[in-house]
Amino acid sequence: MLRPGGICVATYFLLDDESRMDVNAGRSFMSFSVEHESRLCFLHDAAKREAAVALEEAFVGDIYERTHLLIRDVRRGQWWSGLADDQDVVTAARK
Repeated sequence: MLRPGGICVATYFLLDDESRMDVNAGRSFMSFSVEHESRLCFLHDAAKREAAVALEEAFVGDIYERTHLLIRDVRRGQWWSGLADDQDVVTAARK
């Protein structure tokens, strides 16, 4: 539950054109080579599906929209580049 005007800060491994290219090239600090049957995310480990999940950024944006959260900022991590292991940070507010 988040009251109107409340702030939500969440971290993700977000896939967009740039991050997907580096993940596919094997540069990510963690592999996301198992495509989920939904085609909305990739898994790090098929046997332990919750271990790490990279989500399509458009899918995450749709969820925020449907739940009346307005994305105010996305701080891009460098997890996909192999230079760091920090996740993307999404800050949103309840409409």
